[in-house]
Amino acid sequence: MVFDATVYQNAPEVIALAVLNVICAILGGLEVMDGKRWLGRIGNINDTYDLTISVAPLRIAYYLEIVLTVLFVVFALTFVYVSYMVVREFGWVIYKKIGPDVGVQKMYRIFQFFVLALKIDVFIEFLVSLFYFIQFAIESGFHWDTWVQLIIMILILPALYFGRMTVASESYGRMLLFIAFQFVVVFGFILMLRQTLVPGNYWYTWICFVIIGMLFALGTAVLGAWTMHNFGQGLAPYVQRGEKKKELELARQDLREQSSLNSWRIDDD
Repeated sequence: MVFDATVYQNAPEVIALAVLNVICAILGGLEVMDGKRWLGRIGNINDTYDLTISVAPLRIAYYLEIVLTVLFVVFALTFVYVSYMVVREFGWVIYKKIGPDVGVQKMYRIFQFFVLALKIDVFIEFLVSLFYFIQFAIESGFHWDTWVQLIIMILILPALYFGRMTVASESYGRMLLFIAFQFVVVFGFILMLRQTLVPGNYWYTWICFVIIGMLFALGTAVLGAWTMHNFGQGLAPYVQRGEKKKELELARQDLREQSSLNSWRIDDD
């Protein structure tokens, strides 16, 4: 994602990566606190019941967590600073790429957020579905809802690529189909919650991931609808990839050179 964000000057993606690094540093701090809590709890058990439970492995893990968390914090702060400088440069790069048209710049920003949502969905939608299928579905057996979730999981990655290509082609029908599939993904997450919200299930982190997946699927649908609203308003030349992008860039370059020659042509009449 870092490489892709740098190559395509996607400022929202760079900001999201910086936020994710900060979140990782915070989670590292919580792990340190949890390790200290367990060391204290085992120590109290040893003192209360006169036991000799060894805490040496846990203490080594605790010190390693401290070191890793400090490294995470340093890396996160460095990444935030670098991201700030890169985003400032991206603003000028986008201005040179698109021009002074504020309307097109705004539409391009919305497109960048949509692309960012697609990339996050690879982790939130696909990997969560894959983990559920491996951890829960196979053990509980194949029922009708299991087959539905399997089909949805298989279609997620092609659908995300389909959504990106739909923006380049500015096809209303294809975008509506992509938005409809995001609601199908929400339905799949609802089936997951129905199967996991049972008495005695303490996988609170897993339940949070499923809920986050539902929110991201809905957010992707909203961004897709917003991007579709901007179809046909001059954004298409700036969101192409591959050979078509090169062709459009050459055409714009020839147009700029021709305009420059015309502006410097001396009228002898």
